[in-house]
Amino acid sequence: MLREIAYALNGTSAQFSVDWDGARNAITLTSGQPYQPTGGELEGVSVGAAVATSTTSTIYLNGSQINPTAYNINDRNFFMLRDLGDVLGFGVDWDGTTNTILITTN
Repeated sequence: MLREIAYALNGTSAQFSVDWDGARNAITLTSGQPYQPTGGELEGVSVGAAVATSTTSTIYLNGSQINPTAYNINDRNFFMLRDLGDVLGFGVDWDGTTNTILITTN
């Protein structure tokens, strides 16, 4: 989920803030800014059987619209980590031996 990766990267060179504008149905990301937790980050979510639909929100990074792959599941936005890493400057890798996603920053 978007807020979870923002929370995890807080304090690193790849930190970014997340803001929601309900009136515009827009998510605004600002690179280099600290993330302000809203509560519940990294608690995990059990969604059971759910339908994923492409997000209808417009996504902005530093004022410019971007188009990462994003899905809405049970009113939560999920993004492809590699898409976010490409635009926000963090690395994403997979370790199949340990079944682990690796996130790297400078």
